[in-house]
Amino acid sequence: MNDYQLLPDWPMLPEKLILGNPTGMGVDRSQHIFIFHRADRKWSSDIPLPETCISSKTILMLDRESGKILNSWGDDLFIMPHGLTVDLDNNIWVTDVGLHQVFKFSHEGKLLMKFGDAKVSGSDSTHFFHPTDVAIANDGSFYVSDGYGNSRIMKFSSAGEYLFEWGKKGDQEGEFNLPHAIDLDDEGNVYVADRENSRVQVFTPTGKFINQWADESFGKINSVGYDKAGKGFVAVDCTSTGSEEEHYFSDLLLFDSSGTFLKKKDRDHFKKEGKDCWYHNVVVDDQGSIYITDIIGNKIKKFVHPLIATIIFIFINTYLFGQIPANSLFSTQDPLHIQLSISTKDIRQSKRDSTYLSNMLYYGNVSGKLDSIKAGLKGRGNFRFKACYFAPLWIKIKKNNARGTVFEGNQKLKIILPCNSPESYNALILKEYLCYKLYEEITPYAFHTRLADIKLTVRDKRNKIYKLKGILLEDIDEVATRFHAKSLSQVFLSPSVINDTTAVRFELFQYMISNTDWSLVHQHNIKLIVQDKTKIIPLIYDFDMSGLVDAPYAVVSQVDGESLDVKSVTDRLYRGYCRSPETMQFVRQEYISKKEKLLALSDQLEGQLADKEIKDIKNYLGDFFSILQDDRLFKTFVLNKCRAIH
Repeated sequence: MNDYQLLPDWPMLPEKLILGNPTGMGVDRSQHIFIFHRADRKWSSDIPLPETCISSKTILMLDRESGKILNSWGDDLFIMPHGLTVDLDNNIWVTDVGLHQVFKFSHEGKLLMKFGDAKVSGSDSTHFFHPTDVAIANDGSFYVSDGYGNSRIMKFSSAGEYLFEWGKKGDQEGEFNLPHAIDLDDEGNVYVADRENSRVQVFTPTGKFINQWADESFGKINSVGYDKAGKGFVAVDCTSTGSEEEHYFSDLLLFDSSGTFLKKKDRDHFKKEGKDCWYHNVVVDDQGSIYITDIIGNKIKKFVHPLIATIIFIFINTYLFGQIPANSLFSTQDPLHIQLSISTKDIRQSKRDSTYLSNMLYYGNVSGKLDSIKAGLKGRGNFRFKACYFAPLWIKIKKNNARGTVFEGNQKLKIILPCNSPESYNALILKEYLCYKLYEEITPYAFHTRLADIKLTVRDKRNKIYKLKGILLEDIDEVATRFHAKSLSQVFLSPSVINDTTAVRFELFQYMISNTDWSLVHQHNIKLIVQDKTKIIPLIYDFDMSGLVDAPYAVVSQVDGESLDVKSVTDRLYRGYCRSPETMQFVRQEYISKKEKLLALSDQLEGQLADKEIKDIKNYLGDFFSILQDDRLFKTFVLNKCRAIH
């Protein structure tokens, strides 16, 4: 279990699904993963529970390998979802803390049994008080952790008859302070996540105390799960910083078969991302893969053995998303060290002549030493080509020359260079690079990029060496290959042919970074790929004119002959086209859900950008989210500014 690692890009959920707090989770006999979530509903101890049921489908069945939804149900059934368990007959059991009830459904969602009276709490043998979880024994009898209000474990027969209970509120053996989750091992022993006591308690099937697992490093234990494959146990906790600006972090806890604590895993991962998390539930499949729900990030995490991770990663990218794995050039974000020698005069002539200049490109190989490769160079770009000292470049590498190097699979690349030589222009490159990374968080349909540390020798009147930051940008044909698509030549394009969700996603991004320098109709700073001959997908690039970058040469765009009503590139103006209210609200909520992760991305530039610049970036993006999170402002600055599609 010590070798488990987080599987990226799992699950692959539909674009229009808003995953609410994923509180419950289970695995059926076919190893499908069931998720119980709250859609758009929140539970706060400060306000009464709602009276109405959630209208969305709250139970999702996911494919284990791809994470694709295979089935969904549970609409108009639950007030406040909590626990979910799948029994040996593939029945689905859930608890609802709002209804104070426990339910048993068929695999397809037909109600088979329910226990407790709706919206009636109690402490007798026929009522519950915010029940949290269910565990089903091999003989069909079941246990309920009755949880927030009663601090007890109840056992029922397979027919639902009350048998016995144990526990009361306290911190002694056999007492509980919020029994939050429950699971059984092969012998039928009962494992209880005693949340507020920060421990796991172990009991016999009859409720006799066996042991407890506690450690001063544990936070509040939210869930415990039995690993049948590895004959060990997993748990998840949550710890608060307790500071004035309170934050939450969670750990995955690993135990052997005897309950000996082995290690923690994953908190560093979240600290690096710079966001809070609250792990709520954990389950294990028959391969030993571990699944975790996070109710702050509203995400589902999958941890697998490295070998399994590699197999699944290839499967997901190739078959589900239509995307083959990225090549090695873009598989890491460590800056690539490059050395080039050019003549600016020859580069500018090469653009006019459409010819590539023969050159040697020196780069840092895997051993950290410089290697070389033959490459052709050519000037590119429009505004920057005319106005800047360093023109953007095309790099072309023959397939045979690239084979076996970091450039394999990239016969053509763009290099974005600073406009001029002062150090401040390197900072602008870093900001533009951040724009690309922000967009990669919004959609997979984005150019892959990588930073480069470039030692550039300019051979003009005399040799002069510059140390520059640069951005390596994937070629459009390589993007098309990744998605089993074809690049589309520039055409006059009506905005109506682009999928509404895809369009709003990139148009809202341009508004976020305050970029007016684009045109969908004329494909200005937009490339197109087409999938299945009909699905046209835009890919956006060149963000140096954006307000987030705020280059000294940046001007408000006059693309499409428009005279835009803004004086500065830092003044946001929404230039997206009018789409349905449902689409606008869906993408709006999608952005809001990614707020913390997007804000945290600038932290990756610590040590390269000044602290003040990183703070300014966060404040600038924060202003965007202030608009998104305010209904009046969103209507004023986005909905009322959209352009009609003619």
